[in-house]
Amino acid sequence: MDLPSWPIGLVGTAYLTPYTLHPTPYSLHPTPYSLLPTPYSLENAIDLTATWYNFLKIAKLKTVQAL
Repeated sequence: MDLPSWPIGLVGTAYLTPYTLHPTPYSLHPTPYSLLPTPYSLENAIDLTATWYNFLKIAKLKTVQAL
C-alpha cells in the first residue's frame, strides 16, 4: 500500500520531523510545525501513525469483503 499523501497523513506523520525533535515554538521564523498544537511526544506520534495504518488496513479489508 502506498504511503498516505501529505494532507491525509498529517496527523500521524507531521510530528516525526526535525522540528519536533528540537522544537522552537517561539522562534522568529515560525514553521508550520511550530504553529501546530504540540506537546505530542515521539511515542504518541508513532501511535497515531500506527493507528492510521491499521485503519487503512481495516477499511481496505472491509471494502474487499463487501465486493
